[in-house]
Amino acid sequence: MNNQNQISSPCELHGRKPTCEASYSRSECECKRIERSETKPLGFVIWTPQLDYTIGGVVVLHNLAKELTTMLEPNIHVMLFTHNGTRYENPFCNKFAQLADVNENTIVIYPEIVYGNPLNAKHIVRWLLCDITVTSNPNVYKSWNKEDLVFHYSNFKQKYNSDRINIMYTLWLNPEIKNTNKPRKQTCYMIRKGNKFHRNINLIHPSNCICLDNQPIDTIINVFNVCTYFYCYDPYTCYDNIALLCGCISIIYPLENMNKLDWLKTKGMFQVFLNKKDNISGIAYGNSEKELEYAQETIHNAPIEKLNAIEYGTSTIKNSFNIMKEYFFNKDPEKHYVTVNKLFYSNDCLSS
Repeated sequence: MNNQNQISSPCELHGRKPTCEASYSRSECECKRIERSETKPLGFVIWTPQLDYTIGGVVVLHNLAKELTTMLEPNIHVMLFTHNGTRYENPFCNKFAQLADVNENTIVIYPEIVYGNPLNAKHIVRWLLCDITVTSNPNVYKSWNKEDLVFHYSNFKQKYNSDRINIMYTLWLNPEIKNTNKPRKQTCYMIRKGNKFHRNINLIHPSNCICLDNQPIDTIINVFNVCTYFYCYDPYTCYDNIALLCGCISIIYPLENMNKLDWLKTKGMFQVFLNKKDNISGIAYGNSEKELEYAQETIHNAPIEKLNAIEYGTSTIKNSFNIMKEYFFNKDPEKHYVTVNKLFYSNDCLSS
């Protein structure tokens, strides 16, 4: 290989050090790449399944596009890319990308369910909406580039040190979700992904409970509005929040060997309250008398806490945008970035 045209730090053309150990050719040094990035608009493409309001992860992907659009346009373009190529009107983002829209200035955001790099993107973010052992093959990360940037929706199972990972959180409240103040004489339950989080489930709901699994969102909202309690066996679904906003107390089936506070610390929306409070309004962790009493006494605070979570989410997205822009276009070699390599191939981000 001819190394005659290669340079190492500092760049002899621009007096700037390259941002990785490898040297670059004069035509491809980091400085040149940064200059090119500044002459074309930066873009985001978010890979997503088609919108389904009953699937929290899909709603979150769409809402991220909305948040980024509100925050960044007109200078930065934000588009969705559906895995099956469909386009549809929706309240989040109605710009849909094609493969030709992915270029050297595009940051592609993939959820954890995506294998490899189907859009052949240069700048890749892996957004872990759930633990990969729950939503996909545990070895999916082996199909990712080790230098891909990683963000978490929450700190699942407290496996990682919160100070060593990046949280990118967003919460969307369907405008149809509201407390209609109807009489409450029933109870309901949902298993959802509960079997993926619990080795054994001993059902704690009454036999005459209404099952909400696989029901459309409008039906679920209507049922929440006539129920006193919602028994939730999936500790990481968004439906516990929806129930609270409908005035229905959420009873979470407890995780084995994890108390309430430790569970809350793994929830995305609780991050705004971390080190400030040790509970969350309207939620009972298990069906003990003490937990039910607490939930009943505090459920009226739930709407305010959800607004606080939305504001927190917006702040995490702003921070995440700054990290992405720096990492892909002006990397600081002395800075800690959470990459696939750091997260999955080392102990760098693990809790002690």
